[in-house]
Amino acid sequence: MSRIGRMPITIPQGVEVTQDGMRLTVKGPLGTLERSLHPEMRVEREDGTLRIVRPSDEPRHRALHGLTRTLVNNMSRWCRRQGSRSSSRPPPAWR
Repeated sequence: MSRIGRMPITIPQGVEVTQDGMRLTVKGPLGTLERSLHPEMRVEREDGTLRIVRPSDEPRHRALHGLTRTLVNNMSRWCRRQGSRSSSRPPPAWR
């Protein structure tokens, strides 16, 4: 299992995560970010954390596992960050 992919993502207070099918929305004090996840990756919610689950150990699934976890974690980190950015706009890659 991917070492990055298996780490849980902590949802901080003030950040709301909703999932509609494969569309993940993260809303926090700095704004809202949305992303469509790969159809083969699943997101499970457990006691204030998110966990990314992959269907098999194929190399493609292992790569998507770590990538998906990193993308979702970065979304939640950006939405909870307060006072560390001079503007409230998302980073260029998310616009």
